[in-house]
Amino acid sequence: MNVQEPAEKPVESTTNIQLLLCPECQQPVGPDSKFCSSCGAAVAVAGEGTGTLPAIADTGPTPAINEEFFAGLAAGDAVLIVHRGPNEGARFPLAEPKVSIGRAREATIFLDDVTVSRKHAQLERGPDGWRISDVGSLNGTYLNRERAEDAAVANGDEIQVGKYRFIFLEVSAQ
Repeated sequence: MNVQEPAEKPVESTTNIQLLLCPECQQPVGPDSKFCSSCGAAVAVAGEGTGTLPAIADTGPTPAINEEFFAGLAAGDAVLIVHRGPNEGARFPLAEPKVSIGRAREATIFLDDVTVSRKHAQLERGPDGWRISDVGSLNGTYLNRERAEDAAVANGDEIQVGKYRFIFLEVSAQ
């Protein structure tokens, strides 16, 4: 039996590859990367935007509060209203103590868009009010334009999940 040695593969030179640093976690990212593989932050390519997510600061005016937003909800319940992005004006009632947000079909709030991770975020009502948690999304979850891993949510706060920007409104006890 004649055994041949594997042919030697040419080694590619990596001396000309320029790595950028993530603006959030300072980890190296490739020159063609749109997002950091470590933390998921958007990485701007020199001379252009990411082309995926709208700028965080560009939110526009807060929509007028409409009593219909609260239809069928009890005190302590809340609602998310799509303020910017796909399905603008859509209403998502938060009547359960835990609400999942994502692109997975089993998510409580199903958002069918590639900028949303399958399991993106979770809203949870506790004794001290509502909290939002990022559950390992690629693009991150933002509360009032700041990246949020786990944060308290107050009436009128803006939540961004992918391209979707929501206004959080809580039903007050009357």
